[in-house]
Amino acid sequence: MTKGMWKLDALSGLLCIATGIFVGLSLDGATEFGGWLSQWQTLVAGALAVGAAAVTVLQMERTDIRQQTRHIELVRLGLRADRLTMLRLRDVWLDRLVAQADAIIPSLATIDQATKTTNDYSPIELNKAMGAFGYSFWRFKEILEDPLYEAAKPLFDGPATTAARFSDQSIQAIRELNGPLSAFLNFNQGPAFGYYADAAETVEKYWGLARGVPAAVQRLAAEIRRIAALYE
Repeated sequence: MTKGMWKLDALSGLLCIATGIFVGLSLDGATEFGGWLSQWQTLVAGALAVGAAAVTVLQMERTDIRQQTRHIELVRLGLRADRLTMLRLRDVWLDRLVAQADAIIPSLATIDQATKTTNDYSPIELNKAMGAFGYSFWRFKEILEDPLYEAAKPLFDGPATTAARFSDQSIQAIRELNGPLSAFLNFNQGPAFGYYADAAETVEKYWGLARGVPAAVQRLAAEIRRIAALYE
């Protein structure tokens, strides 16, 4: 029993006993006390009613206290779960995302050079870069579909949500460019000979986003670290 609550239970019991005695004696005016009680029964009944009301209020307050305590416990459990989610996202998941973004930086540089020149690049190196570039989307997709990332998203605030959305859009641009970028560059001949109007339009639309994947991921990483720090 909660400390102090036994007093309230004892008071409730005494009021019940007093009420029983009052009712019994009020029905029997033969005794001296019964006569006195009969004379003052209205006042006594009022006092008992006030006492009963006070006990009822105290009982309700005790119930409210218990509910509030339970609510606080649930909130603490929820915060503990949120804390574990954010710290795991930062300490485990985020390293994979950043490592993948860093891994495609050389490929992005090679492709970017090829989109700006006609002959000043190695077709072999470009082929390797395009292969790594195309495959990176599926690696990113695997990382972003991790249930841990999905569980953490509701904990993001405005800036973090914006950073996550921009990062997702940049990574999605890699997929949009897979075919059109190959047609635009036409690996063995360079952009001057492999130019297709629709491919060029797609490259113009998405290449800036795809080229910015490392920066977008770093921005998201900074936001995740900031939020995770709030839970420490």
